Amino acid sequence: MIGVPNYTCLETIERTRRTPPLDFMPLDTIRLEVSSVAGKEMFARPGARSFDDRDVTSLVTNGLIGSGMFASLARNLFVEGKGTLVYKSRENLDGHPAVRYNFRLTHQESGFKLQVNNRMEPLAFKGSFWIDPVTLDLVRVEAYGDRLPVELNVDVAVMRTTYARTHIGESDALLPQRSELTVTYLSGVTNRNAIAFSNCHEY
Repeated sequence: MIGVPNYTCLETIERTRRTPPLDFMPLDTIRLEVSSVAGKEMFARPGARSFDDRDVTSLVTNGLIGSGMFASLARNLFVEGKGTLVYKSRENLDGHPAVRYNFRLTHQESGFKLQVNNRMEPLAFKGSFWIDPVTLDLVRVEAYGDRLPVELNVDVAVMRTTYARTHIGESDALLPQRSELTVTYLSGVTNRNAIAFSNCHEY
């Protein structure tokens, strides 16, 4: 379903913040190389010749940052068979037919980590994913943080990722195209990371 393990992409993260009653205001833009090696997401500075076995927080030391959107969450659901899946319905998704399933992953199963206020915690998730009924390609994943750690002081955490076929070399790979991580704190402040994956190639 997903050809992520053989590819690396440029991950561009546009970070914004909303403090009521104001709208979202830009904070910064971060660019990283992201890949999946032996089932683990790995990161490097753009142009680096290799990936180090270190967490994304070694490269982004402050602010909202997450890992798992590129490969780990999808791998754990569809390759490792972790979590619980329940068929929901056939739906129209952005004008196209799709099949929706609901899922739930514990924090040990999700492969997703969230850094807030210099504290990194694994998150449990509940949510939905949609697949194309003809090609069986994954189209979208929408996940909500479940039983959020009180240490993060987070009210709501939402992650949405869309997927599409990408032509690389002589083949097509199903890869994440865009992702959005939105975190609302107990204070009412919201941080949002809009993530684009581009310049994907085989390694």
